[in-house]
Amino acid sequence: MENLTFKALRNRAQIALVVALALAFSFPSSAQLTGFTAELDTMLWETEPGDPLEVYAYYGVYSVYANFTNASDALSAVFASEVDTLLTPPMGIDAPCGCVNPANTSIAVDASNNPAFWGSFPDYEYDSFWTIGMETSQDEGQLPTTIGLGDASTLCAGMTVTDGAMFIYGSGETLPINAIAGDDLKVLIARVTTCSDFTLQACTQVFVDGSQDSVQVFCPEPLLVLHQGCTEEGACNYNPNATTDDGSCITADDIYGCDGECINDADADGICDENEVAGCTGKGACNYNPEATDDDASCFYPGEACDDGFDLTEGDVISENCECVGYSCYDETACNYSTDGIEDNTVCSYITQYEITGNAEPYSQTLQVYTYTATAGSTYEWTVVGGDILEGNGTNELSIVWNLGGPGSVCVTETNSDGCSGVEVCFLVDVSLSSVSEMLDGTLEVFPVPAVENLHLVWTGPTLDNAFVTLRDAAGRVVKVEQVGERDVLDIGALSAGSYMLEFTVPARGSIQRRIMIQ
Repeated sequence: MENLTFKALRNRAQIALVVALALAFSFPSSAQLTGFTAELDTMLWETEPGDPLEVYAYYGVYSVYANFTNASDALSAVFASEVDTLLTPPMGIDAPCGCVNPANTSIAVDASNNPAFWGSFPDYEYDSFWTIGMETSQDEGQLPTTIGLGDASTLCAGMTVTDGAMFIYGSGETLPINAIAGDDLKVLIARVTTCSDFTLQACTQVFVDGSQDSVQVFCPEPLLVLHQGCTEEGACNYNPNATTDDGSCITADDIYGCDGECINDADADGICDENEVAGCTGKGACNYNPEATDDDASCFYPGEACDDGFDLTEGDVISENCECVGYSCYDETACNYSTDGIEDNTVCSYITQYEITGNAEPYSQTLQVYTYTATAGSTYEWTVVGGDILEGNGTNELSIVWNLGGPGSVCVTETNSDGCSGVEVCFLVDVSLSSVSEMLDGTLEVFPVPAVENLHLVWTGPTLDNAFVTLRDAAGRVVKVEQVGERDVLDIGALSAGSYMLEFTVPARGSIQRRIMIQ
């Protein structure tokens, strides 16, 4: 017996011959195929403007199956023939609004659609086609061979195929898996993506128990598929193309949108603003609120700082029983001295004491600068014995002109930004009478004092060699340096009024300092 499967037929006569042979071995009294059914796989909703699938809004993607009574039966062919001995109805899909069939592509009338192209051509995924059990060319099985089915552009144009078929090769153990009914008792014969109702019609050839020695031909009633969906305007899932309401309508409310997400969710936590409960959400907190969904930063925990109501208590913390416990420093010299709390001198705070830096053995009539470590926000009160303050009281740096020789001192008291004053810190000095004139073996006269425009210098002593004068302001900054002779005049017209220190220097011999005033 020849193989009765559909071969690669090329004309109407061949189709008729094979089908006729198949009918000769059919057993219609024990029908194995019960008819066609359709299932809605995907509904394509509205997309953003410019989306490749925008034109397919409200289209439904339907899978059409041939249904069986025996898991081992196989669908060997889907066809139509107008041969006199057969007189089968025409084959086709009548979809009045058309189907998704990507134009000018390799997409064919069968399932030769390759998923590898879906990323670049999104509409390929929803292509319409005939098939035997395969959804794409990459599925397990054997793509059916087609004859006389035309091209994809006419796939949904109605019952147009009168002599055409698609079929598979094999029998028994050589049957491709895609042709076998299997446990779900169905084999996919078409994928239809359309925007409304459609009708599908075809005849089928079945191998009973997968054997080509037992063949049946069925021509089920045309399958009418209604485009079902929500027909209620204003519903979230309203489908303007649906012809039959399926009871699926979903409506939004004032809190949730059509996507089931919150309309208002300021903190993006998935709980709508209208349903938020403000409070402490920390489970270990003293004021934990199990009903709270929105933390309001009110949580407080044992061990955290608190305020027991006494201004001068320090180290106030939440106790294990969630009470605020305050401690006080009983040391009267501390910045936080108080007896309003529980005595604990470990919480006492003091102003840190530093050392004053500067010259401990200055000469009389010399300008000296003394410095104390600065703390942000603090002020500094200075007192001087044996000299005059030129500038800097209130700051951490003081300029002094020492007077006559003998012991002296520089003292400072720091007051921080909270008004707490520290212990007075002192720096002892020993002021020496200037012996510079003896070192230089001469005397220097400086006049007039105070000076206005010019300052006269008269040197009496050994001949000068490259002598120069340096003027410093009250802050110790150099404001003028000039080489001078034994009798010379300094132009001071550009200097501001105030106190200055003049230093007369002879290289390798020494210098003399004089305090002057400029008006």
